[in-house]
Amino acid sequence: MKIVFAGGGTAGHVFPAIVLCEKLSTIFEDVEIHYFVNPKGLEMDILKKYFNLGNLMTHTLKLRGLNRPFLSLKNLLPNISSISLFSYSSIKTLSILGRIKPDLVFLTGGYMSAPVGFASHLLRIPFFIHEGNARMGMTNLMLHKHASAVFLSFEETLKQLKSRSNVHITGMPVRRARMNRGEISKELRFDPEKPIVSVLGGSRGSSRINSMMMDVYERLKNSKRYQFVHSTGDEKIASFLNENYSFVRAFPFSERLIDFMANSDLVISRAGAVTIGEIINYRIPAILIPWEKSAENHQLLNAQVLARENAAVLMREGEITTEKLLEKIEETLNRGEEIKERLSKFYVEDPAGKMVKIMIERLEDLGKHLKYAGRERAV
Repeated sequence: MKIVFAGGGTAGHVFPAIVLCEKLSTIFEDVEIHYFVNPKGLEMDILKKYFNLGNLMTHTLKLRGLNRPFLSLKNLLPNISSISLFSYSSIKTLSILGRIKPDLVFLTGGYMSAPVGFASHLLRIPFFIHEGNARMGMTNLMLHKHASAVFLSFEETLKQLKSRSNVHITGMPVRRARMNRGEISKELRFDPEKPIVSVLGGSRGSSRINSMMMDVYERLKNSKRYQFVHSTGDEKIASFLNENYSFVRAFPFSERLIDFMANSDLVISRAGAVTIGEIINYRIPAILIPWEKSAENHQLLNAQVLARENAAVLMREGEITTEKLLEKIEETLNRGEEIKERLSKFYVEDPAGKMVKIMIERLEDLGKHLKYAGRERAV
């Protein structure tokens, strides 16, 4: 089976594809995976860290997203250049897909999905869309009417769609945690009886969250009531935190971040689609600090979906003080069990399995001959 993936720019566009790749590879024989990437994009870094590149073929497209507002004098020329790149990339994509002849295409949004989606539609290749954010992005919104099926993380997203045929609430495919609380405490040399707090800056890191947490650590230096795992995105900051605060374990990056998160009593993080999906899947109480420059304010809208149901605490970056953050840490930890219960409202079991089941049904309806790895079609 030949499968094409496209979507990049943030972890929210890449991680669902990786989880789905793993699922599909266990179901079908001779899976051949192709991924369209921006050579300067974040997706290539993530794929190198999380994916066995021996099983993956990449195809580069030089693209840039459109700047907003689209028609302002400042953005007009850069956007014209971006449209020119898109036109060239669409022609290149048509040629590549014509050569590959994939059985299916899976798109996760972002500007990388646009030429691949349009080319798939023109070549009549079945394509599927996943939208991880509460508000559907521009590319997915343009393509969703032509998709064989559309998968959503949030019921909230349905409000944007006039046509809801072939639209399914499947949740966000997330990575599987492989370590338990005891193993994490032993590895990090933590007291298993004290609360563990994970601090995440998102796939691009966050200097603002790093700065805020340094002030928090300084205030907690003498009490050491909590234990922190901090993904800084910056090697120097990680070294500084490890040297100065005995109750903090800091990493510029860790492949075991999902294990740390899943075994935490609290997460302090941005509100990207993947992080929200992991918080829901593992029912982790969270303080969400949306990145104010996210496209179309996606992160704020994601956080608001949970905050409206009291399933997370939303703090606006410009309004945070050290005192307020410390208060919210204690308050959220005290409400831990209640928040976990409220997060259950958003939980969807086995999102990747649900998506694959629907994709198989659509492909079989189209008369595709699928070669399964086992005798039975088990999803």
